Amino acid sequence: MCSPHRQLPVCQAVSNPPATTNQEMPGVKCPTCESRGVVNWVLEGRKCGYCGTPCGIDD
Repeated sequence: MCSPHRQLPVCQAVSNPPATTNQEMPGVKCPTCESRGVVNWVLEGRKCGYCGTPCGIDD
């Protein structure tokens, strides 16, 4: 009989990645950070959390 409060170990979820790993991630590289040699991904239309540059709109 299963307990309704039983939790799976965290390592079980981490050790079984999804079958498809080639999914495209949403976002764009921040052009300001990239010009400085840093790769920083930002959701399109948002500001870079590192330098504050608006990203993905009229780059």
